[in-house]
Amino acid sequence: MVAIGKEAGYIQSNLLLYLKSFQLAVSKERIVAGDQYHPLMNNFSPPTPHRAYEAYPERANLYQLALNHLPTELYVLKEEYLGKTREKVQFAPTLGAMTVVPVVSDIRRALNNSILTTLRDFGYKVKDRFPQVINTTVNYVPAWKFLRIHPAFNLRIMHFGGNYWLCVDHQLIVRSRVPLAIIEKRTSALRMNPSQRVLFRNLDGWSAGRLIDSDDESCNIALPSGSTVISAKQDVVPELTSTQIAVLAPAFGIKAQDVESVIKRNSFLTIANAPRARLDACTEFIQHLAQNIFPIVDGEIAIHQS
Repeated sequence: MVAIGKEAGYIQSNLLLYLKSFQLAVSKERIVAGDQYHPLMNNFSPPTPHRAYEAYPERANLYQLALNHLPTELYVLKEEYLGKTREKVQFAPTLGAMTVVPVVSDIRRALNNSILTTLRDFGYKVKDRFPQVINTTVNYVPAWKFLRIHPAFNLRIMHFGGNYWLCVDHQLIVRSRVPLAIIEKRTSALRMNPSQRVLFRNLDGWSAGRLIDSDDESCNIALPSGSTVISAKQDVVPELTSTQIAVLAPAFGIKAQDVESVIKRNSFLTIANAPRARLDACTEFIQHLAQNIFPIVDGEIAIHQS
């Protein structure tokens, strides 16, 4: 009994050591240059086992990225964005950035930042949160003055098998660009939702906010920073939902069913092999980037799409 107890204690001790080492292996800490530690402020989870990717066929929507060499240092810059502090990881040094030892998650973030920055400079509209790239030069309904439908792609940097990959998913962006003043003149059937998302014109161009209330001529808009601003109705464009677009369409001589049909067709929902069509759209997008965007040079790092 004593021997069994000792053996059980030995096993328990080894198990605790194993769990502790595993916890350290997946802990969200970043090693800062100078052997100091800094908490890792991002949303990336620990690396997923390779088996999670076995479901991808050989020619799926994964496109390999190649670096001329792995970075020896990365640079983390804290920025204020919409009233919150966020981190941006870069390959190139910049004033005020913290130098860190590269880990896979940070290299992924640096790749993401380099690619999105280049696409934005090239003329694409980029949403950093998703992240999403919208090709606003293509409009599937140019004859419909009240609506724009653009192709878009959600991008994600992945790492497995010792390589970095760009994962691309096809999306469709449906946007009305009708000022609130014109909407109210055209129809009384459309009602704004509480805290409706809007874009409003100011001295710097267009900014985002949420509609609080309005009167006959102006709107009270809440900004992401927490402050409010008054804007004329002709300078406020609501971001309408699909239901609201269906209500608005007849006011411009378009049937709601026609809007739905166009959206389904350009989302590849009405063809026999929709997954293949979406994959072909992703591949065409990547081929365009390979010819016009890549290689991307960021500091000492050159990013190729192979």
